[in-house]
Formats: sequence, C-alpha cells, structure tokens
Amino acid sequence: MLERQIIELNEDLQTIESEKNELNNQIDELKEQLQLKDRQIQTAENLMTTPGSPAALSSSPDTRARSPSPQTFEHLLELEAQILRYEQQFRLHFLLLYDVKIYFHL
Repeated sequence: MLERQIIELNEDLQTIESEKNELNNQIDELKEQLQLKDRQIQTAENLMTTPGSPAALSSSPDTRARSPSPQTFEHLLELEAQILRYEQQFRLHFLLLYDVKIYFHL
C-alpha cells in the first residue's frame, strides 16, 4: 500500500516536472518570437529614418509599434503562473514523499 503511494507520488512528480519543462520551452519560444519581432521593427524603423528613403518621406515615428501586443504579455504571464503552480505542486509532492520515506525509514 505505502509502496504504491510512493510510486504514484513519483509518477506525479515526473508528470509535473515534464509539464513544467514543456511550459518553459513555450516561454522560451515566445521570448524568441518577441526578440525576432523587435529586430524586425528595429530594421523597419532604421529603413524609415534613412535619409532619402521613400519610407522616411512619408512616415512618422510610432513608439507603440515597438511594444509587443498585450495578449503576448498576458500569455507569458499565464505560462509563468502555471509554472509556479507546477513548482508548488512539485514541492508539495516532494515533501510528502520525503516525509513518508523518513517516517518509514525507507
């Protein structure tokens, strides 16, 4: 009975760790996308400010264009909150497993 609980806790820990890694990968991908977009915006701004370029003659600088969309930030915040929840679950399961091992001297 106790061994089965330990096995289940270990499986839960592995699942949580896997989900956490997956979320970290998603966050890294989103950060890369943000950096790419920022570079694209910077390139476009540089082209617009080049003297004599057609874009420089007809455009006005827009500082809002450099900011990623609010939805992107919200998604990043949601993913980070989810990682935090998984880490808290991981710690709780680890402490439970640790307490069981100490209690039964495993």
